[in-house]
Amino acid sequence: MSYKRTVHCSHCGQSGHNKAGCSDYKAQIERLRGHNPDDYRVRRYDATKARRASSAQSRRCSYCGEQGHNRASCSKLKSAMEQFRALNATYRQNVFNALIENGLGPGTILSWDDWRGNSVNVMVLGIHWASVNMNNKLGSFIQGANMRLLNDIHGRGRVSARLPRSISGATRGVGIEITVRTSEMRIRAALPAGFLDGTLGLKDIFKQKDLNLHTMKTPWGDFTDVFDPNHFTTELSD
Repeated sequence: MSYKRTVHCSHCGQSGHNKAGCSDYKAQIERLRGHNPDDYRVRRYDATKARRASSAQSRRCSYCGEQGHNRASCSKLKSAMEQFRALNATYRQNVFNALIENGLGPGTILSWDDWRGNSVNVMVLGIHWASVNMNNKLGSFIQGANMRLLNDIHGRGRVSARLPRSISGATRGVGIEITVRTSEMRIRAALPAGFLDGTLGLKDIFKQKDLNLHTMKTPWGDFTDVFDPNHFTTELSD
């Protein structure tokens, strides 16, 4: 079980905020200021506040490179994420429609030949829905198990697969075939909240530093690679 630390104020003792955000402490300082502006506690408070303001102004955003804010408050990042979310929602709807149409989901049997020419039969156990995004259309988000090793307690039979080329329209990759379809009911039952509206996994997608189109910072450290939604398409094929 994970442990989540609760913040407690060193001034009033209440939880949920620290001394810097304590309204009671701020009110006390203002009362002191009214009586004696040179009180050491007032001067210390003002100095701390000025130091924090200066630090905020010199802060440099790791996304856009501008000063005065960080990645968490970057308006350009928020704009890029919203544009990507809207487009990815359309792409995910297309993927979901294809899964329904082809009976591809939990319970489906997939078959292909390995590099030795041996037939591989895989039962689909689930879909890693958060990994479905239009920037990685050849991603292996289908999770399954080799049917010869279904009962392997060590999980050595676990495999991942991408969409079959007959669905994605891809011209490269293993020739996966659907030999046993699953029901639409099972596919819909596995669909998580936030998938179709594009919010599921959105923050994690933008944290992947190797996806240069998702950051305005180039691999060389320059902030010139501006996010462009026109780099993406919502169709299944590249």
